[in-house]
Amino acid sequence: MKSLACPQEVLNRIEDPNIGHPVDEFEPLPADSNEYRRASRKLLLVLNSLMEMLKEDSVRWWSIQFALGTVHCEGRSMTEVANEIGVCRAAISRQATEICRRLSLPTSRYMKSEQSQEAFRQSRRAQL
Repeated sequence: MKSLACPQEVLNRIEDPNIGHPVDEFEPLPADSNEYRRASRKLLLVLNSLMEMLKEDSVRWWSIQFALGTVHCEGRSMTEVANEIGVCRAAISRQATEICRRLSLPTSRYMKSEQSQEAFRQSRRAQL
C-alpha cells in the first residue's frame, strides 16, 4: 500500500506557530483566533501521528477511514480495500460500524445506513 502520510514539511509548519499555516497566505484570520488555531494544529499533529501508528493494523486503519468518511476512501469500495489487505469486507465493515456506534456518529457515505444494516441483520436472522 502506498504511503498516505502527511509530508514532514507540512507537519513542521503545523507544529511551529512562528511559521504559520499555508492557508494564512491566502486567508489570514483575525488575531483572536490564535488559541483556536494552535489547538487545531496540535490536534491535527496528534491525529496524523495516531493514523501513522495505526497503519500497521490495516484493518483498523481502513475501518477508521470508512467510519469517518475520509478522502482515503474516495473512489474505493470496502470490498476492494479488503481484497488488497487480505481480509473479508465484513472485517472492515464490522469495525467501522462499531466505531460509529461508540462515537455516536452517523454512518459515513461509504457505509450502509443504519436502517439498511438493520434490514440486512433481520433478513439474515430469518434465514437461520
